[in-house]
Amino acid sequence: KNYYEQDARKIITVWGEPESYLSDYANRSWAGLIKTYYRGRWKMFIDEIELSLKNKTVFNDTSFSKKLAIFEDQWTKGREKYSPKPIGDCMAISRKLIEKYKKFIEVN
Repeated sequence: KNYYEQDARKIITVWGEPESYLSDYANRSWAGLIKTYYRGRWKMFIDEIELSLKNKTVFNDTSFSKKLAIFEDQWTKGREKYSPKPIGDCMAISRKLIEKYKKFIEVN
């Protein structure tokens, strides 16, 4: 059971073993992925950039990629359960976001 769950998680995220070059090959916007997987990766990236700026050092992409591979591999081994039901009113949230950002996306 654990093997098949991990395999399924790999198929929708890293698509292979740690540090493979097919990361995000089959990415999905499924329940839990945005909150735990993609958000976690973006947080790591932003934290590393902020640390580079604070320390006035060059962002080390090689080091970051290795840390990211560890995070991704650990995520595939997780056993969290995700609800398929959305939280909140998706249409109301969408309308609010459109209103907020329409000046940036409107085409003449």
